[in-house]
Amino acid sequence: MSTQKQIKVDSSKISILKINILKSNIDSPLDYIPDHESGIGFTMSLGNEIKYDTENKMVRIRLFLSFEETINEEEKTGLKANFGIEFHFYVGNLDENLVVEDKDTKINKVLIATLMGMAYSSSRGIILERTSNTYFKGLIIPSIDPYQALEDAL
Repeated sequence: MSTQKQIKVDSSKISILKINILKSNIDSPLDYIPDHESGIGFTMSLGNEIKYDTENKMVRIRLFLSFEETINEEEKTGLKANFGIEFHFYVGNLDENLVVEDKDTKINKVLIATLMGMAYSSSRGIILERTSNTYFKGLIIPSIDPYQALEDAL
């Protein structure tokens, strides 16, 4: 069981240095006919990769988001989108957010959840813009709990 100390995150010490679009792909079948009035929805999957460089006080978060249009639980239309977005953060007090447990160095979960929330909310805007002139019609992805998104990453 983790006994990480809870450190208040100071957002004034966090900067987004760079955002890279690693992948932006929308695929629609040639015979696709949009029918957005029949209750069609989307399934979404979210993956992430987190790396940190304690010496340079940097954290990199990569988000991988996939969407597929569905008519119902079994039937899909073939309309798909995949995005990979990378965020580079500078955290001025990263050293204060490190915890040593069993000879392993870990980052405070509150800080990582804060960075994940920043990355995900920025991704929402990027995806909305990238899908605005497509069959996705400006996909507004749902808000999430950043702790839930981190469940497998920490």
